[in-house]
This record gives sequence, C-alpha cells and structure tokens, in this order.
Amino acid sequence: MKSHFDFKPDLLIETTSVCDRMCAGCYAPNVVSAEDGMRLYASNPNLFLRPTVMAKAIQNRLGSNKVACSALRGGEPSRHPELDQLLEIAACFSGVVYLETHGRWILQSSEQSLGILQSCSRHSVVVKISFDRMHGLPAEQLRAMTDRLASMDIRYVIAITEMKEELFLKTRSLCDWIPDGQIVFQKKSLDGSDLIVPDFGVMRVDGTFGKTVNSKLKEKATDSRGVVA
Repeated sequence: MKSHFDFKPDLLIETTSVCDRMCAGCYAPNVVSAEDGMRLYASNPNLFLRPTVMAKAIQNRLGSNKVACSALRGGEPSRHPELDQLLEIAACFSGVVYLETHGRWILQSSEQSLGILQSCSRHSVVVKISFDRMHGLPAEQLRAMTDRLASMDIRYVIAITEMKEELFLKTRSLCDWIPDGQIVFQKKSLDGSDLIVPDFGVMRVDGTFGKTVNSKLKEKATDSRGVVA
C-alpha cells in the first residue's frame, strides 16, 4: 500500500449536512434531499456553512497562519450553492485544498457544476472522488469524470473505502487507468474511534470545531484496562 496516496488533511471542513444520495453503510448523519440547492439554502440555512461564518472561524482558529492541507466535505459539498466561495476562502489559508465528493455533478452541464469546476481550476483544488461498493459509482462514469477533470487541468485522487485489502484491490482493478499515486486506500470505519482526527480538527456547518467528523458511529466501550467490552 505504500505506493498509494496518503491522504492526511490538517483541517476538515464540513460544508453542508445535505446529500443527494443514500449510500448503504454511510456513517454521516446526512439530510438526504434532491431539492434545488438554492431553495434549500434559503429555507434551511442551518444545513449549510456560510462563507462569512467560515472566514471568521478560520481567522479565530489560525490567525495569520496557514495549514499545509485542508479538505472540504459534506454531506455532499456540491449541494452547497456557494461552494465556489468556500473553496476560495480555503485556498487563502491552505497550501493544498481537497474537495471530497461522490462526483456525479462533474458530468452535469449545469451552471453550478461548471462554476465548481472553474473554481477548482482557478484555485488548484484537488478533487477527491469516492469510488467503492458503498458509493456505487460505475467505472465507466468514473472514467468520464476523470477525463473531464483532466481536460480542464484539474488534479484528482480516487478514494477507495473498503473493509479489507483484498476488497480494495478488487475495486482498484476497476480503475486501472489511474496511477497508484492518485489512489487513496481508506479503511472503512466500524466505530467512532476509527474516524480521522485532523491536527486542527473539523469545522462544523455552524462554524464550531470538533475533534473528528460528524458521525452516527459510536466508539467501542472499553473497561479500565482499555479492553473492548
């Protein structure tokens, strides 16, 4: 596995708790909705991170400092109608910005999808696409996505989340046109203690910070010796 990409963001930013897909096994407590993003943003602003809130929270957290790597995620971040503004803010305090997504929007011809792609190109954002059994993305669609990103000189990595290495390798074989250096192997989390813990924490949609990502998973109970009960 050492030849694959090692994804270790310093800061995670949860842009929205809204997602338009209900993937089996997803640990995030998402609000699943296919409603127009702008209308949902207007009627349920609590489900989205406001650009002004993000900028203020980052200023309070980092001051004039920068982080090497930040990642914007969801829910599904493409559901945020002001995602381009969030990416611009992130680019100001991050050496590298990642956009974690299921990627379906990449193949759409809508104004918002084109705007996100242009923002990714302008700010050198790396698009991190989930490709595994949980997300159910067909290989031919992934190929079309990576072709479009490459045509716009947008960098990307592919995240494969599986329980075991043999399952990862099986999924990996389905996207053999992608170099190992652009493949992330993520072990599927079974409880809260498995979740990523960035050095600078996780920004929630309300601008507060947590230790790790928002999740429905609970940590395993242990006794006084640290043994799982």
